[in-house]
Amino acid sequence: MRKKQLSLIREMSELLKKAHESIRKVIVEKEISEDNLNAVYNLLSQCQSAAINMGTRIEESEGEGFITVKYLEDYCELVYSINEELQSNGGTDNPDKVYKKLTKMLQKIDNSIAHDIPLRREAVFLPYKASMWDSLESVWEAADADPDCDAYVIPIPYFDKNPDGSVREEHYEGDLFPENVPITHYSEYDFGKHHPDMIFIHNPYDYGNLVTTIHPFFYAENMKKVTDCLVYIPYFATSGAMGAEKAWCPVYEYADYIVIQSESYRQYYSKDIPDEKFLAFGSPKFDKVIRKCQNPPIPSKEWNDRAKGKKVLFYNTSLSCMLQSTPRYLKKMKYVFDTFRNHKEYCLLWRPHPLFESTLKAMRPECLEVYRALRAEFMKEDGWILDETPCVEDTIAFCDGYVGDISSSIVALFGVSGKPIFLLADDIVSNDNKKVGSALKRGNNHLDKYSTNKYIITDDNLLYWSPNENYMYERFVDFSNSAAGESYMEVYDYDNTLILAPKLAQNVCFIDKNSRKVEYIQLQENKFGWQFQSSYILEDKLILIPHDYFSIVLIKLDTREVSYINGVSDFIKYNDNGVVKYGTSWAVNDSIFVMSPDANQYIRINVNSLEYTIININLGIEVGDICSFKENNSIWILHKKGPYVTWLNIESNEHKTYDLSIDGLIAKDWNNGQQIEGDYFENCYLDSGYLIVAPFRANKIIKLDLSNGEVEEYYLGVEKTSDYVGRIGYFIGLTNVFYSYINQECYIVSSDEAKECNLTFNKEDILEDALNFKKYFSMSKYANIESYNNKLDDYLRNFDKYKFDIKEQLAAYREVNASMEGNCGIQVYNKLVNE
Repeated sequence: MRKKQLSLIREMSELLKKAHESIRKVIVEKEISEDNLNAVYNLLSQCQSAAINMGTRIEESEGEGFITVKYLEDYCELVYSINEELQSNGGTDNPDKVYKKLTKMLQKIDNSIAHDIPLRREAVFLPYKASMWDSLESVWEAADADPDCDAYVIPIPYFDKNPDGSVREEHYEGDLFPENVPITHYSEYDFGKHHPDMIFIHNPYDYGNLVTTIHPFFYAENMKKVTDCLVYIPYFATSGAMGAEKAWCPVYEYADYIVIQSESYRQYYSKDIPDEKFLAFGSPKFDKVIRKCQNPPIPSKEWNDRAKGKKVLFYNTSLSCMLQSTPRYLKKMKYVFDTFRNHKEYCLLWRPHPLFESTLKAMRPECLEVYRALRAEFMKEDGWILDETPCVEDTIAFCDGYVGDISSSIVALFGVSGKPIFLLADDIVSNDNKKVGSALKRGNNHLDKYSTNKYIITDDNLLYWSPNENYMYERFVDFSNSAAGESYMEVYDYDNTLILAPKLAQNVCFIDKNSRKVEYIQLQENKFGWQFQSSYILEDKLILIPHDYFSIVLIKLDTREVSYINGVSDFIKYNDNGVVKYGTSWAVNDSIFVMSPDANQYIRINVNSLEYTIININLGIEVGDICSFKENNSIWILHKKGPYVTWLNIESNEHKTYDLSIDGLIAKDWNNGQQIEGDYFENCYLDSGYLIVAPFRANKIIKLDLSNGEVEEYYLGVEKTSDYVGRIGYFIGLTNVFYSYINQECYIVSSDEAKECNLTFNKEDILEDALNFKKYFSMSKYANIESYNNKLDDYLRNFDKYKFDIKEQLAAYREVNASMEGNCGIQVYNKLVNE
């Protein structure tokens, strides 16, 4: 029997108890009169009707002859006999006996209701895309296996959206589900009548998706009205983080529970969501891929024929990476296809995201034909496979490894399956040999005596050094296994110790230059985010300026004592009508300075006394970044909006703004190549009365003559292609070394000319690093990653030489999946049943 029906029967039993009490009061406590007896007759009649109603409901659910119905029939006979006795005698000589008989029989009925009637549950699953069914499947399997549960799978309709938000084609995929999954059409299920105990959904957006929308009837607000428990299970799984856009979605307000991969994933959701909503049980997607890889299904004859005698590599193209810079992404796709054509020993299996083409149509319509041409080109290859099957886990079980984007849930599926992962870099679109690659980091926009380019820390946490300071680097320390990529932003050479200031990490790394021993100082834990934006060493103290961290951090380097400067975080970062804006900082002598995002005031903090002063300057501009040079009383403020830079004397507050506009100077959105009016410049270099300004989104490097304010374009001698969309390059810190994204070379820059500096890395170190599988980023627990020194072509040529260890990978992915045994679905279902 359903819980709702059983609750109603129990309510009827409670009413019978109250009726018995009323009968008792009349025949025991009051004088017997005709009116009182008539009240008792009426109550007895109501008791009989209620018992008949209860019996009918139980019989409909449990069948004829059920034991509880027999007890209810006995009860009706007792009520009848009592009624007859009262009417024939005009009352009773033993009124207590009447009450006790009724109570004893009702207790017998209640015991039977509690112990004889099996409680049946009803669980409803509402997928909308068949390809996303795996996010619910193992929970459904647990519910379907429960003999006391009726499990319904009800695929719901969804619509594509036009760019203006209106809907177009309707889709229903009920015929695409696996044969073993019984489907109920949504028109055949009455939610109000059934009122299921549990409803499971995997779409968090409801009205909030720009590309598709499910039918409004199935929005969470409506489903919550027709169930006791609404459970949201993400349709995706990740390798270690979640996009900020998913921190709050419309469904979260109405869901009783949200299933997350592990406890660490709580931090990616809004703090406004109660903690008790989260079930850290893993993901049904992981359950399925673990089981499939343990017992691979038999592939189709066509797939077997195409892959015969070859290694099969899964190529994944995701929406998030494609939308970041669509023209460049499509070039990357062509590069991948061209590279695999030169390696016939591999079968390239391409699985586009199910919404790839519809997303292009809705959000990047100008790129749609380029994509369709690439797809047609792919289809001409006899030895390749285009995978549009609904079950990605079957495909993963068929493949030997992963090649593709980092920010896709499929990376995590390969991770928990124990198959090798090669992550592509979207800026590499050619197999031309390059010297530097993407190893160099931007560094801080300031110079002090401890900043150095003798040591370089790469994005994957390899520390290189140039012993002769001649731009020829070799590995100094590899600590990549103990930290995720981009953990650190700056290397300081201080008192025979290298100090690595954190960016994403929540610790400071100290490396002894003689022994090369690595030690860490842990900081107080902070939630997910880009922790620190800049760092400084003043006197004997390391100062860390927060980005998303909760405080300025100060570390005394002689004792390594840590202290926290609170009370200024709101000055550094604030929310302006939904847009988070950040201030920026610089340092002079014994003080650090933090400029407010609107440049109307800045704080000066003495690092010895920790006292601070607020200085009002009222520039009224939005700060992009600040550069400070050895002339300690001046800073250069790069504007967030427009092609401007402002010089500010912090002693006198005298300031001057320079317009860096020249013919042809524009800023471009890297996503679509469209012109914008912000984020023109990134950092700069001061030399002999000239300021050379490196672009961020601008299309030119600018040279400013400080004597007369005249500006001109500064040339590296590197030609951009006419369709180039992306960054030109940046100064490494504020040295005169400029790194070019266009040709991956470095240049020594002066006010007169730029000369190629031939920055190189030791080839043996590069090769050894390239062959390692390890933890690169927080999103990549164990993988190999493409770089200019380790391209896709290198990986394909040396596939069997790479140092891959399946045990290390599975151990690493325990951080990501709380149920590496593949039992998330069982845990979720049992949790709800037990409640």
